[in-house]
Amino acid sequence: MKQNVLVLNCLLVFASIACDANRNSSPSVYNGTVTEQYPAVVNIKQIVSSGGSYSCTGTFIGPRTLITAAHCVEKSNTVHWNNEVANKIEYPASYNYNDPFSRDDLALVEFDSDIAPAIMSLSQKITILNELAEEPVTFVGFGRPVLGVKTVGQNKINSDDCGMLLTAKNAEAKPKEAHSPQILSGDSGGPLLRNDELIGLTSAGKMKLSASPDPMVRTQEDISYQSIFTDLQLKENVDFICRRDENGAYAGIDFPSKPAFCEKHSAAEARVFEDATCRKREITTP
Repeated sequence: MKQNVLVLNCLLVFASIACDANRNSSPSVYNGTVTEQYPAVVNIKQIVSSGGSYSCTGTFIGPRTLITAAHCVEKSNTVHWNNEVANKIEYPASYNYNDPFSRDDLALVEFDSDIAPAIMSLSQKITILNELAEEPVTFVGFGRPVLGVKTVGQNKINSDDCGMLLTAKNAEAKPKEAHSPQILSGDSGGPLLRNDELIGLTSAGKMKLSASPDPMVRTQEDISYQSIFTDLQLKENVDFICRRDENGAYAGIDFPSKPAFCEKHSAAEARVFEDATCRKREITTP
């Protein structure tokens, strides 16, 4: 069966997780557990010119700085959380919204004041890909089955495809109840954690969404087969986070764990991805 990449209403396809006014999302960790942990992880919204909104997950990594997926913020210059509006948004110039598999799908968002309920650190440990297949990683998101409820799940990373991290895949023939936790529509930007430290961000997934005309009530029939995460330790993402100005000082939005992260993930240690090894994917837009 040919796999298509859709950025709108998706049936058994790889799909970008956050949704715009036409894809209005309700994030949920598939087969996850409701949690009150991870106070640094919050539900953010973006208002677009048409009047619709995105709903995504973000993580505070500084008193006024959060990290999320670029596709959650690319369509607007406003990000809202808890009645506060961000004053600055940065994401890689190379990011391509029309490619749901952009491996640089990350953004830094800054607010005017110190509003973070808690702060999470970017991991300073070099993560070996083989290690991720041996121990569970954790991912967190908001939404369905009840919008705004934080859910958490665990799985193992079993492959590195086109520079992105992929979980072990649920067999399509298995009953839904036997599936391992995965991300679902709207979890985008949420943290991928190892030992409670950020190593990646939710970016996309292979899923089957219900045929309901209202995406906000796709609750019982949604199925998620595999999760795809942006790798924060990939060299090009490290380079974006750790870029410097002409005077050698760190440029862009700041956060407390930035110096330690950048020092540890030097160019020599960060993972490098070569385009020549990436299989091509067909992109279809309805």
